[in-house]
Amino acid sequence: MMPMDEPCTHFRMDASPFQLLFKKACIGSRRFRNWVAILGGCAVCVICSYFWIDRPVALWVHAHQSYVAARDEFNPIARIPNPVILVSSVLFILLGLSKLAKRRWTRLEHVALTSSISVLVGETIKEALKWVFGRASPDVWLMRNSSPLGFREYQFHWFHGIGPFNSFPSGHMTTAAALIAVFWMSYPRFRPLYIAWCGIAAAGLVAFNFHFLGDVIAGTMLGTTVGLLITHSFPEQHN
Repeated sequence: MMPMDEPCTHFRMDASPFQLLFKKACIGSRRFRNWVAILGGCAVCVICSYFWIDRPVALWVHAHQSYVAARDEFNPIARIPNPVILVSSVLFILLGLSKLAKRRWTRLEHVALTSSISVLVGETIKEALKWVFGRASPDVWLMRNSSPLGFREYQFHWFHGIGPFNSFPSGHMTTAAALIAVFWMSYPRFRPLYIAWCGIAAAGLVAFNFHFLGDVIAGTMLGTTVGLLITHSFPEQHN
């Protein structure tokens, strides 16, 4: 019998089906605990950002935007999710029809389908969360606040996330993280590129006051979670 303090991944080659099942349960439980710990860490970061980081950063960016004249050139950043969502929808339909025609998918097509589903699911959940939290973007806060240090438009407008109060979580980071999470597990050798992509996207959103830092953190967590859940729902497609 395996000792209680022995790692659950240490099993003999002739392990019984029950032991193998227990091993899978241990691995799954560890993954879940890791996710809960990361979620808790992100929640702490978002709370700290809300009280001590978001406003000072937004004010600093606003005061030092010598590049603000060129900001219009970067406005497409704010529209990135739209073409990605469109492409994801088209891929989902085309790949679904090809499966209906009993065409065999390649591994890349499996990954493309998983990525498309992750983007579409992330978009749906993100819209619901935006309505729940109802947070204004830095631009809205700066324009509508007679005193930039006040809370007039800064607080969350719970269950009123319409119009200008739809900044939390960041849809841009949700989309980027949902894609990256799938490719992170499917093509791990490119992970440095994924980190760079995610970092550039996050920095751009904060540097041009499209989003508060807390919005970006929350969007990254949401997108990563969706990508992980979708990928683990179809594990045989990414091995």
